[in-house]
Amino acid sequence: MPYIGQGLTEGRRRLHNFVATSNQTTFTATYDVGYIDVYQNGILLTSTDYTATNGTTVVLAVGASSGDEITIIAHQIFSVTDTVSAITGGAFGGNVDVTGNITTTGSLQGPSSFTIDPATHGDNTGTVVIAGDLTVNGTTTTINSTTLDIDDKNITLASGSANASVANGAGFTVDLGSDGTATINYDNTNDEWDFNKPIDVASITVNTLNGGATNFDIKQNTADGSDNKRTRIGGGGDVINTRGAFIELHGNEHTSTGKAIINAGNVTGGEISLRTGGSENVVIAKNGNVGIGTPSPDTKFHVYNSSGNTYAKLESNANNTRSALLPWAKKSDGSTLRGYIGVTGDANKMEIATSTNDSIHFYTNNNPTNNGIFLKASGDVGIGTTSPQVKLQVNDTGTAVPTSGYGTGFNVSRADGLIGMTMGYLTTNNTMYIQARNFTNTDSQPLLLNPNGGNVGIGTDDLDFPLVVNSSSGGNTVKLLGRSADNISSLAFSDAGNTATNYIQGNSSFIRARADGGFHFRKGGTPVTTDTGAFTVNGLNVGIGTDNPVHKFHINQPGNSPQMRISGNANWDFYSYNDTNFYVNNASGTVLGLLGNRDAYFGKNLSIGDSVLSTYHTSYPALDLGSSASVQGYTGNNGVWLQSNLFMNTNGHWTSKSDDYSAMLELYDGNFHFYNTASGTGTRTLLTPMVIKQNGNVGIGTGNPNKNLHVYGTNPTIQVQGDSNSYYPRIDMTGVNGGLHLGTYWGGNITSAGDFSIWTGGTGDGGTKQLQIQNSSGKLQTYGNTFHIHAGQGTLGHANEFQFLTTEVATGTSGNWYDVCYVSHSPNLRFHGMSVQDNNQVYYGGARYMGALMGTYGNVACYQEQKRVSAMNGGGVSDIDYRYLNSGASSGSYRLQVKLNFSSGSHRVYTCVYGNATAEISKDGY
Repeated sequence: MPYIGQGLTEGRRRLHNFVATSNQTTFTATYDVGYIDVYQNGILLTSTDYTATNGTTVVLAVGASSGDEITIIAHQIFSVTDTVSAITGGAFGGNVDVTGNITTTGSLQGPSSFTIDPATHGDNTGTVVIAGDLTVNGTTTTINSTTLDIDDKNITLASGSANASVANGAGFTVDLGSDGTATINYDNTNDEWDFNKPIDVASITVNTLNGGATNFDIKQNTADGSDNKRTRIGGGGDVINTRGAFIELHGNEHTSTGKAIINAGNVTGGEISLRTGGSENVVIAKNGNVGIGTPSPDTKFHVYNSSGNTYAKLESNANNTRSALLPWAKKSDGSTLRGYIGVTGDANKMEIATSTNDSIHFYTNNNPTNNGIFLKASGDVGIGTTSPQVKLQVNDTGTAVPTSGYGTGFNVSRADGLIGMTMGYLTTNNTMYIQARNFTNTDSQPLLLNPNGGNVGIGTDDLDFPLVVNSSSGGNTVKLLGRSADNISSLAFSDAGNTATNYIQGNSSFIRARADGGFHFRKGGTPVTTDTGAFTVNGLNVGIGTDNPVHKFHINQPGNSPQMRISGNANWDFYSYNDTNFYVNNASGTVLGLLGNRDAYFGKNLSIGDSVLSTYHTSYPALDLGSSASVQGYTGNNGVWLQSNLFMNTNGHWTSKSDDYSAMLELYDGNFHFYNTASGTGTRTLLTPMVIKQNGNVGIGTGNPNKNLHVYGTNPTIQVQGDSNSYYPRIDMTGVNGGLHLGTYWGGNITSAGDFSIWTGGTGDGGTKQLQIQNSSGKLQTYGNTFHIHAGQGTLGHANEFQFLTTEVATGTSGNWYDVCYVSHSPNLRFHGMSVQDNNQVYYGGARYMGALMGTYGNVACYQEQKRVSAMNGGGVSDIDYRYLNSGASSGSYRLQVKLNFSSGSHRVYTCVYGNATAEISKDGY
């Protein structure tokens, strides 16, 4: 564009840029001949380097190289005929047409009314474009056009206001002439927009609709009397979309006049929820179930109260015969009333009733075949049956009298339901029973019949005694069965005060009273009152062979013949001899003698069990315990022997009753020796013994143990194995102040059965688990302080060990340092730290740290190797750091410490420390 200040012949410049191809010489540009500059790669060429004579092309003398930048600047010229001075200014008498731009640093000034008229002047057409911001500093801006189009997205009213009160009243006004104005204004008092006219919109989306000082109405105008209109409030999308929830209110001209519809969307979770007090109290679920107090009703009507009793209350103030009814009907019967639950107004009682001769059925598990309780129309009640034939019928399907629990029959119990009486029916033998018992265990309880008096009859109604039993079949009248422990049955007789009781007990015997007040007992036949040869009880004495027993048990047989004989395959006689000695004889002679001088002797070998010794030493009578054991006296070396399968033979030598498995226990000089013989050797040579010494030492495979337990032999083995009901054997080595426990179980601290664990400390079943080898995975776990692997070389402290320590530290306060472990004496360790938030919820993210501790005594440094902090899923951790303190830590000197920064939650830091050091590392924290 020409501008003032250039030479009078030079108007404007035009720039042409080209990128040359290989050997290109000709370039096209418009210019005035003689007024042109040509540059090649930024260097101004002389006029001899090109030809520019036709005003349209420039030809280089030498072809350009590929990629050369050719710049041509064309200078255009003009002439000046009529000008206004650029310095002194002036006025234009006519119109000024400007094709280019007008640039000014001042103002465009005009008269009191200044018009910018684009296009044809005076026709109010065309467009005025203001490329920058437009500021109007007047009082009123008037736009007389028909339509105002604004491309900007925002219109700011009261711009620059210091606060809301300054912007009060800002808004829009529509001049309605004689009808006033329609306004939208900002009200800073209520911080709201005020409309002075109703709002009629096809669709509106807002977060909140608030009413004013008067009523707040959302309504449909149906004043024309012919519109089939309704008001809808939708919860999302089109209110008529079945997936969205809406409220629909029908107007007075609608085909369904005055109808109100609350519709939940036909989607998962589509339900109608009524809330009070900030809680969801009534729910109509998608499937039509109604819940009161529950968000998930699982029946058509579901009432729940989480804090107390649950009531569904029907109340009527009418004093009718029946009021506050909950009726029941069946649609297939034409909705005819079939029953109701209600109260009566005249007697204030609850009624559950049916009509049309229907029955009432109470059953469980939603299964009518469970019978439950059935009330027939006749008034008969059935429990366990739907066909009661009497006023109360209880059906029992039991097969045995219950020994524990409540059984399957009819029970009456005390208030706590633990002790009572059960009645039932046994299908196995068509028998009824009555049993008083403890329902929580197998104990039986007393059962009273007519405790206040009244006679009882069995098989008769002629009751002239307290108990009358009649057997119409002519057989036994009363049968007493023996108890299971010993088959003894009893009949007790007591005085009126129940202070003295006598019993008659027997097992298939007849008892008859004697004329003198005693009893005769006989098996078979019928004893008579004069019988003296049977078993007689006279008072409290028992006589056999005498009718005048003077002792509790009196056998009378004069002379030296046996007073009592036990017969079988052989006769055993018991008799008193010369009134001084008592003997027990068999066919071979006297076996047992009790002499008048109180001596007792066994004349034969005495066997207890199923074995009899055929050969024995006469000087050493034996007590044979069964077929595999005997106790025999041995006087040769001040000892006593207990043998299995051994006895002292006639030659004075120990002899086995067979060639297989003999064993012997010797108590000799205060020591116990255990021996056995080889199986099937026939030599009966005693093998290596087991011994218990006087000092308490036990030796297995050695006769001279020098420890509490000394096992000796080729590849000796100690095995501890539980039986089929025990899976957790263990070995305890404990003292007054604790000890060591080895085993596969300890107080429930194992992962699975068969894990091997080592505990230390504690007495009895106490202690702390230190090491565990898991049976299922083979993992080795330590639960103590540090885990050491010794190199087997060196003697300097712990430097020749690999140490491994795990710790857990609760970081209660963000940014505080907490002690992790004791580290001293020239460590060469690495450590890994990991934080976990909120009770081991690892998915909240946390911090991870890898570092090292190295140095010599008193000069230890802590190095950070890697660190990462992740706060996913709302985790609050922002940083983690470790440091080493020579002194000043809360737990003492030489401590590794950790610091965790976090914004919320509770956190723990788990640290694994491993490596070697000249002192043992030990944990802090807990």
